[in-house]
Formats: sequence, C-alpha cells, structure tokens
Amino acid sequence: MVSYEDVVRLLLKILTMTYEPNDNFIQYIIVSILNSLACQVDYSEKQMLGDLGAVQVIAHLCTGDMIPLYRLTHYMSSELV
Repeated sequence: MVSYEDVVRLLLKILTMTYEPNDNFIQYIIVSILNSLACQVDYSEKQMLGDLGAVQVIAHLCTGDMIPLYRLTHYMSSELV
C-alpha cells in the first residue's frame, strides 16, 4: 500500500520536473490533485504536506520562479523509487 507521504512526494517531484512555462496542463492537474488530497485528510497530513514544501512549490509555479526548486528536487529524489 502506498502511503500518503509517498504520493505527495511523487506528485511534487513530477511537478518540479515537468515545469514548462508555455504548457502548464500537467502542473494544473497535479496542483488540483494536491488540493483534493489536502481537503480529504486530517491536520497531521495537512501539516506534512506543508512540511514537504508543497506550498513553496505551488507559489514558485505561480510566480514563474522555479530555480530554487532544484534543491527540493534533489532532496526528494533519493527517497523516491
């Protein structure tokens, strides 16, 4: 069984790796999934979502500043299969 944290980490990794300013369909879908996940869980999972950097990733997507996210991608890459 896949844990909530694994799903969030995977979605954030895909979100940071598929950044394309002119084609944002994938980003839109992933942000929608993350939003749906955040709405369906308790406080501890919502806190974990924030601790994993989801808010920062989405904020960077909104501003178009994806440079700092390479550090987040490097941090998460060792923990994903």
